[in-house]
Amino acid sequence: MSGDIRESLHSLYKMRGVIGICLHRGPDVIENLFPRAFSQHRVEDFCSAIFDLLDGYIQAGRDYEEICLKFNGGITYSVNHQKNIISFLLEDATIIPLLGSASHTFLKDHQNDIHLPKPAQGTDSKPKEETMDPEVWNEFHKQLMGIMNKVIGGATSEKLVGRMLASMGSTIDKGLPPSRFRELGLSVVLEIPNRSKQAALRGELDTILNHFADI
Repeated sequence: MSGDIRESLHSLYKMRGVIGICLHRGPDVIENLFPRAFSQHRVEDFCSAIFDLLDGYIQAGRDYEEICLKFNGGITYSVNHQKNIISFLLEDATIIPLLGSASHTFLKDHQNDIHLPKPAQGTDSKPKEETMDPEVWNEFHKQLMGIMNKVIGGATSEKLVGRMLASMGSTIDKGLPPSRFRELGLSVVLEIPNRSKQAALRGELDTILNHFADI
């Protein structure tokens, strides 16, 4: 997938109210920007279910371009154009008009450039690693733990953050670059079963992330 497409997806992902985003061709995942709390298998099942639902309407002669589903874990919103689909996990529905317009533009602009990923080829080159600043990571970790401790206590918070970091290929000692702070924070918050507590934590998380936005 081209850098322009990936950059556009990340711009949509950064819009306030967006928790996760996934680009898929029919049921097949092309780019997954859902929080790590959602396993790859779970995201694949989600994309397949969305495609099956849209395809069912199409087979019945109703060509739907958008679908919004509300459930007790949040809101999903999907935009379809010629079987290229962008699916979102949202905090609330207020952003949908703006998000829908941007998504339709994205899909139409890139309709000839969206392809399923090719099988990985053997290579000796290693991907470029992002610069890590231990002091920045330690400060973010400290602030994240501060808000989580209010809800589930220190020991439980530490275990939860450690588990999420492990799923992201890191540890508390190794940390993460600032570009992945939002992913970690949302993944941790989404593990809290109480939705009212989730909402309060997301507000505090946004405040923390704004502090690190320019780093």
